[in-house]
Amino acid sequence: MKRFRFNLQQVLDLKANQKQHVAQNLAVAERAKNRIESTIERLTESWKREKEALDGSMKKMVAAEYQMRVRYLDHLDLQIERERNNLFEASSKVADVRRKLIQFSQEEQALNILKDKKYQHFQKELGKREQADLDELVSQRSIVKSIARRAF
Repeated sequence: MKRFRFNLQQVLDLKANQKQHVAQNLAVAERAKNRIESTIERLTESWKREKEALDGSMKKMVAAEYQMRVRYLDHLDLQIERERNNLFEASSKVADVRRKLIQFSQEEQALNILKDKKYQHFQKELGKREQADLDELVSQRSIVKSIARRAF
């Protein structure tokens, strides 16, 4: 009996591997984005604490200490702004990788649909051949029986 062979199996396997690789890249990109988000949260909390401390003890501070704390708040603002830019880039990268993943998934799905149709066609043809073989056996058997009846 003939076995089913899909001509585009290597392409399907390649697409599946590419999809898996892109899915791994998506996970890495999302982890990086999440790290940046947590860094922004941490810096924002530090900024709030520092601002509250500055506002609460402004009268007790000397000018040099006040300037130092204000510069530190400015530094935190700058870090937060840099991290927000990094977050924008990371979000763009996640979106790009997600689009690639969707594209590979669609291509793989299309090839799987084609493979299923080819397999159904193969099964149908195989059934027709088997039926033709059975019909041939039945007709040969009936010929042999009719010859055997005539001989006796």
